[in-house]
Amino acid sequence: MTEVDRAVEVSDERVAIARSTIERDGAGWKIHIADRRAPYHQRIEGEISVEPLAPPFCPVELTAGAGGLHGWQVLAPRALVRARFERPGFQLEGIGYHDRNHGEERLDDAFARWGWARFHGPRATTVIYSMVERDGRRRALLARASDGDAEVLPIEVAPPPESPTRRTGWGLELPERFGAGALTVSPTSLIEEAPFYARYRARLDGDPAIAAEGIGEHLDCDRFRHRGLQFLLRYKMLGAWRF
Repeated sequence: MTEVDRAVEVSDERVAIARSTIERDGAGWKIHIADRRAPYHQRIEGEISVEPLAPPFCPVELTAGAGGLHGWQVLAPRALVRARFERPGFQLEGIGYHDRNHGEERLDDAFARWGWARFHGPRATTVIYSMVERDGRRRALLARASDGDAEVLPIEVAPPPESPTRRTGWGLELPERFGAGALTVSPTSLIEEAPFYARYRARLDGDPAIAAEGIGEHLDCDRFRHRGLQFLLRYKMLGAWRF
């Protein structure tokens, strides 16, 4: 979540943000990170490779009502991810995910909040997207990709009733659950949070054939647009608070 005041270099094959770069590597990407972490500015240096195992989803329009265009596309619903870091020294390898969003207006002008989660099984990934638009309209998208599947278009399904919330360390109201159709996502423990955002480990209920543990996020655009919280953005994300 680093902000930089230097020029960002962009081409079809490479993006450079300060000293960090993202480059095409066959069908995947190679990410070199040279940065500093909050709150004590320790150096971070390492490389991450992303090798897709399933093709991308078709682009999806997130806003059902009138307004500016907001799109979402999953470029790699399932990918083999390898990380090799010198500072701090660690290595890991596992199944990962890569998506992107784009829009033609401010995000908080179109949405009040949203939840998102993904669950990696042995050979398939399930993604759930639940949104509340600025006019109160509620939508949910569901998609599943298996290794080697053809291109997938997420389907729109009915969102379940809104759930009670619990308050995080920043005072963020985090829903106890959200979902799509019969599938329900429940946060279990926080990984990171900000005054308007939380990322967490999640449990999925409703289909025993899908991996039950995954990762999710909650974005509160009402809090994001508050002037006081805009001021706090300069302090970046802090460490996780446990439930």
